[in-house]
Amino acid sequence: MEEGLKKEMKYIEFGAIFHLLKNGTPMIDFESLKESFEFLKFVNAPKKHWIDSSEWGMARAMHNVVLKQMKMVLQQNKFISISCDEITTLDNQSWILMHAYVVEKWRRQPILLNLERVVEGSTSNSFITIIICSLIDLGGLLVVDVVYKVVCFGADGVQIFKV
Repeated sequence: MEEGLKKEMKYIEFGAIFHLLKNGTPMIDFESLKESFEFLKFVNAPKKHWIDSSEWGMARAMHNVVLKQMKMVLQQNKFISISCDEITTLDNQSWILMHAYVVEKWRRQPILLNLERVVEGSTSNSFITIIICSLIDLGGLLVVDVVYKVVCFGADGVQIFKV
């Protein structure tokens, strides 16, 4: 098979995955899109690789691209603001949602940093550990970056500014 045709077929598959993720459709619906593409008579629609395990590889690849871009943005900006919110679900699980905010071209840009289940108990120490680890592991920041770049922290409507 020629290289251009393979590339076109991958674009179709990535487009299908993007459509599923954008619309919040479960990834298990990936395989069902094959029939839709065949019915619509897509030219060069892929005939292989329409299995429910292949879409997770593509989703992971997309996630890695987003993660790389997020790290680059956080590392390049001089100041970062963090906002957190704790959520308790109906089954008494505790989750923490974290956003990082940077200013680009005089506009405040939100970045979803992490959504993580709190396993060690909902204490301030466990939240601090999750927040710092998220900034270092997912944000690609060094400890010194966290100390000097984070200028504001907000949780449940309370803002704390570093002096």
